[in-house]
Order: sequence, then structure tokens, then C-alpha cells
Amino acid sequence: MPVEPAGSVLTDHAVAVRDGNIEAVLPAGEARQRFPGYEQVDLPEHVLIPGLVNAHTHAAMTLMRGLADDLPLMRWLEEHIWPAEKRHVSAQFVRDGTLAACAEMLRGGITCFNDMYFFPDAALESALEAGMRSVHGIIVIEFPSAYAADAADYLRKGLEVRDRYRDERLASFCIAPHAPYTVADASLRQVAVLAAELDLPVHMHVHETEHEVQGSLAEHGMRPLERLRRCSPRPSRGMRRRCRRMTCCAQRLSAARRRSAWASVSARFAPARPPISPRSHCAARNSRPFTTPCLISCTPQVAST
Repeated sequence: MPVEPAGSVLTDHAVAVRDGNIEAVLPAGEARQRFPGYEQVDLPEHVLIPGLVNAHTHAAMTLMRGLADDLPLMRWLEEHIWPAEKRHVSAQFVRDGTLAACAEMLRGGITCFNDMYFFPDAALESALEAGMRSVHGIIVIEFPSAYAADAADYLRKGLEVRDRYRDERLASFCIAPHAPYTVADASLRQVAVLAAELDLPVHMHVHETEHEVQGSLAEHGMRPLERLRRCSPRPSRGMRRRCRRMTCCAQRLSAARRRSAWASVSARFAPARPPISPRSHCAARNSRPFTTPCLISCTPQVAST
């Protein structure tokens, strides 16, 4: 099932994969003749699709799944999540949690994710181990953690990770200020400058709840999106999550100034027979993706009568 043309379904087709690339998409019979030496992988009960992209993750938090998740956002953060992170989060925690999340995402057909969390180098290493593409946020937040001391320290460490992995073909980076209510104006202005200078997108929680909007009006005299506009005089590439509390004016401003990528639901429960992408199939076989030439086909098996 290709992305283009929209709505098309290719029946009795195969995908030829070699050396990290899709070599051809063609009818299954023609594929067997053209690539006779390739390993054949038949998936008669699946749909073969391009890899899905999870546009907003805190992948390592899969280890905190279900923790007080029936509470309003700020109570959940302040009374449960932030204290738990202070006690437990470390580089090893992030490495293990991200690897578990990668396994879940691959099983659901997700082959690329956009992450925002502490110790991004540990998360990146797990993504590479799983053979997944990933985008890692250079996070910015004002309070200290086991990872960094303050906003400047978060930026410094995140930029160091970007410099270290800038040539890694499966990894890319963005700047990820956590949210308007956890990042000061001075830090937001620095984020805007760095995003423009380095041509990096910005990944941020914005307008998630009515509480956030009312708090911004009380403290700053404006809604969060307007505050971000004033802190960022130049348009930058943007990826924002769940902008649900927006006025019509804010919606027009958002559409005019920023290109948004919307988050998919986290891969919490995989279907019994999920759709599968070439990369997720190869990674699930415990190998680097595409290292073995193969033909992947989804030709249905017809039972004889």
C-alpha cells in the first residue's frame, strides 16, 4: 500500500530490498524472475506499508506506563511524574526504556520517532540498536534533573550530542523546549536564535490544557502561542504537539508561521496481525535493516477446495 498515488492498493506485488534501500516495487511474479537469488519473505496475512512516524514521544517513559495516568496534567506532572523522574531517571533508565519502546513501535509498524527526553544520547543509542530512524530533542527546561542543572546546561549537553552524532544517517535533531510553563522568556529567545542559526525544527508542548492557557493569561497577559510569537521574531520550522486550546486567530497565526507535525498515539497495544513495513520486518528479524537482499510480498494464500 504506497503513499502515492493516494488510495491505491497494489495486490500481488513485492518489495525488493538491498543494501539499505528499496530497490523496486513490482508484481510478485516479475520480482521472482528479476531477483532470483533474493531471500523470499511471504506475508500473506499482512498489509505492507511505508513505515509509520510517531511525531511525539517520551520513549523511555514506557517504563512509567500507567503511573497515575487518570489525573489532570499538572497534578500528574507535579505530584507523580516529576518526583518519579527525579528518583529513577538515569542514562541506563533511558537506554532500557527507549529500547523497550522501540520494540513496541516496530511491532506496530512505526519505523521513525521524534523524541523529547533526558539523556538523548542514551535514547539515540537504543534507536540505533533497534535499527530505527529517530529525531532527538535538544531539550530545554528551567529546573535541574539528573541530566542537567539548568536551561543553559541542557542546551550545552544537547548540542554536544548533536555534534557527536551529526553524521549518523539514521538520526537527526531538533530543539525541544518542554513547554511555555516550564521555559522562561530568555530561554525561549535563545531557542529561537539557535533554531534559525542551525536550521533546526522546534518540538514543544503548546496549548495542551485550559489550565495552561489561563495560567499564561494570568502571568503574561497573553495566550502561550502569542508569547512564543513575541519571543521568536523570525519564523522557524516547528513541530508542536496537541494544540487543542486555540482561538481562530491563533490557528491562523499557527498556519501562517509554522509547519506542524502532529503526534500519533503511542504504540501501547499492537494488533495481533499488524501492518508491517520493510524496515520493521528486517529489524524484527534481529538484524540491521536491509542487510540481506530480500523480496517481501503480501500475496494472499487461496485455500484449495
